[in-house]
Amino acid sequence: MQICFLQHVPFETPARIQSWAKKHSIPTHTVHLYRNEALPDPREFDILIIMGGPMGVNQSDTYPWLENERDLVKRTLDHGKKVLGICLGAQMIAAALGASVYPNSNREFGWFPIDRINPSSREVWPQTGPLTVLHWHGDTFDLPAGSELIASSKACRQQGFIYGSQVLGLQCHLEMDAMAIQSLLQNCRNDLNHPGAYIQSESDILAYNPQPSVAHALQGLLDRFLL
Repeated sequence: MQICFLQHVPFETPARIQSWAKKHSIPTHTVHLYRNEALPDPREFDILIIMGGPMGVNQSDTYPWLENERDLVKRTLDHGKKVLGICLGAQMIAAALGASVYPNSNREFGWFPIDRINPSSREVWPQTGPLTVLHWHGDTFDLPAGSELIASSKACRQQGFIYGSQVLGLQCHLEMDAMAIQSLLQNCRNDLNHPGAYIQSESDILAYNPQPSVAHALQGLLDRFLL
């Protein structure tokens, strides 16, 4: 088994997912799209994991590689491989499956609860119910046809979905540890200047620390979906 990470910016890394892969002795390779590194052939890996980023799925005029990335997602699914998307990555998967991606009615930056749902088809969460997680997004997407919702928040209905046993999409950030959050704030703190009911201050974001529960939830999710 081998994992291929697609990374859009230097400061949104696999973080906890990389640690999970190391724990399970799963080799990984990262393609840094911001360096214009070449995309791999789907036959070269078993799992594709797409990280977040400040750009939008529909900004291919500014980021031409977005079109090629969407095509890679489609080809990866055609090859029967698993795909996990985080934030922008989840939006990219939704677009590849034919769903629309567009600005959400609420920007969501900070720690807010999601409601975890196990769909009728399978168990994906180690436990259901509320979990406070980090959010950092202004866009959302329609649920792709044939997929099932696994998480929602008050500000954004589509917080997580599965598509059969191949796709897991997460709008929220379970993968970010304390170091990753510091890096995100250093590069994107201007996002917090917008008014909104779901935008926290930098001090509030740094003061809150639900890391053990978030790490446990992510580990259970990855164990169920990827192993």
